[in-house]
Amino acid sequence: MKRRLKKRPAPGRFAMVAGFLHRWGVMLSVVALSLAAVLWGYQWLQQPGVMPLRSVGIDGEVRYLDRGLLEKTVHESIRGGFFSVDLQAVRSAVEGLPWVDRVSVKRLWPDRIEVSVVEHEPLARWGKDALVNQRGEIFRPRSLPKIPGLVSWEGPDANVALIHRNYRRIRALLETVEMKLKRIVADQRNAWTLYTDEGLALVLGRGDAAQQLARFVPLYPELRASRKQKLLRIDLRYTNGFSVTWETQMDHSESANYPQMLFRPNRGVDV
Repeated sequence: MKRRLKKRPAPGRFAMVAGFLHRWGVMLSVVALSLAAVLWGYQWLQQPGVMPLRSVGIDGEVRYLDRGLLEKTVHESIRGGFFSVDLQAVRSAVEGLPWVDRVSVKRLWPDRIEVSVVEHEPLARWGKDALVNQRGEIFRPRSLPKIPGLVSWEGPDANVALIHRNYRRIRALLETVEMKLKRIVADQRNAWTLYTDEGLALVLGRGDAAQQLARFVPLYPELRASRKQKLLRIDLRYTNGFSVTWETQMDHSESANYPQMLFRPNRGVDV
């Protein structure tokens, strides 16, 4: 005789909801405990005594920067252990030193900090108390060292980018006729004057200084050979020519300067 099995009653809606909430409660509890453990671990690692730093490396070729001042600044800016040290604070402190161009700071497992320093590479002098780096940026060391061969740039700070864009071409053009650039002045009106180490002033005025100079340079050797006297000033602001001032010896005790006009200009001077 077959035995009839009784069907179990389907679980009620309340029981299903209770089971669902129980599973989610367990999951949320696990997540909360995990987050609490992570937070506790993070706070524990931030304590200065946990994994203390045992060495600090300073890398980079230093020519003008005071090495002792650099080391002192790095060590004084380090606070905390391997995980808690503020790398940005160390970087900012070193970047504030004279001659420092770029700084990188990184952790090296398990107990070392590495600081890499790149100095400014001077390209020119800027006025009396500053220098210009290779990117055309002005920086002001506490004292200017004697660096031979640097050309002096002068003008408002806003003109440094203008001079930087034209500098290498101007210098190369002058070197083709054996003139050595000593000084560049670009004033508030963007009017250019160049000075060579022989005392010659090249007045270019406003406009494309390198282009004006490129038109003149091929004529310079013939001009220089035309007289024995010293050239003092060449004014290139004319549209169709230029004027020249020579040093003329009056007698044994005094001298005077006489101008000579070449290529008689038609349109006057850009002043």
